[in-house]
Amino acid sequence: MISKPVHIALILPSLANTGPIIVSQQLIIALKQRINFTVFYFDPIHEIDLEVECIQIRFMQKVDFSKFDIIHCHMFRPDLYARWHGLHKKHKVVSTIHQYINESLIFSYGPLINKFFSPIWKWSLKKNAAIITLTKHMAELYKREKLNKEILPIYNGVALHKPTKDLANDEEYKEIKACYHIIGSISQLINRKGLSQIIEVLSKDVNLFYIAVGDGPELSLLKKRAFEAGVSNRVLFVGHVTHAKDYLSLIDVFVMPSFSEGFGLAMVEAVAAKVPVVCSSIESFHELFDKSEVYFFEINHTDSLLKAIHEAVKDVGKKSDKAFVKYESAYSSNKMGESYLKLYQKLLA
Repeated sequence: MISKPVHIALILPSLANTGPIIVSQQLIIALKQRINFTVFYFDPIHEIDLEVECIQIRFMQKVDFSKFDIIHCHMFRPDLYARWHGLHKKHKVVSTIHQYINESLIFSYGPLINKFFSPIWKWSLKKNAAIITLTKHMAELYKREKLNKEILPIYNGVALHKPTKDLANDEEYKEIKACYHIIGSISQLINRKGLSQIIEVLSKDVNLFYIAVGDGPELSLLKKRAFEAGVSNRVLFVGHVTHAKDYLSLIDVFVMPSFSEGFGLAMVEAVAAKVPVVCSSIESFHELFDKSEVYFFEINHTDSLLKAIHEAVKDVGKKSDKAFVKYESAYSSNKMGESYLKLYQKLLA
């Protein structure tokens, strides 16, 4: 057990409202009574209040980390920063890998960027005291690559959401709900998320309306595809919002059609809100939930996606209740906090 105050430095790319930062926020909330956290970040983006001391730094800046027992990095630049400055020589450094490195780089930047940066990212992790992955499948992959001696999976945790707005009673949305089944997504609008598959489905069922919460480089392309498919009047691009999970109260079926995903945080958030989930049939999603809890579909198969949505519309608690039980036992923020605390204790023993 940890018998003295423990100080942990979290190094993040920014304080943006993205998955890794949300996970860091949940970790802080779960453990702030037992761990003293300080956050260091690079980009001047402040969308999430982590409620601890947050210090902006530059990549080439040398920072005095002498008071910290553990340095915990999230994402590429923080991982590279720790290795570049040799923090592993004096500190216990751990990193959480939030996605499949190669697949993420290829989808976001292309194969040439992946070929160059993937080896650099993996090099930055090799001297760590431990590497955390988000699934067992990912842990086994990096063990085979001999990325590090200590690799273990810890599932992300999600807290139950308390809505800030009652969107379900908004007149605009009430009118939509009266006429359509609302399918929705909450994510960055990037190629890896596979959101164009939802646009294709709309042309096959005039009873569906799509609400897309989030922003990103694919926005103009998705709007173009909606226009070309003649479904623009049944698509609402909400854009970036601070309290994205408020929109779960509007959604009849949450769709997560990703081509690749390290975990699927938004999917778990939907499950925690007891919204039926349709998701692509990829390895990470099959590890999180089984077919008695969510509805799977085959990637780039419109009929498969449409069938899954139709089944989910009729859910009425059939699978969503079972998925919620799984969430409570495996994916709560407290469960994640306890798992990280055990890791910290092991490293400091």
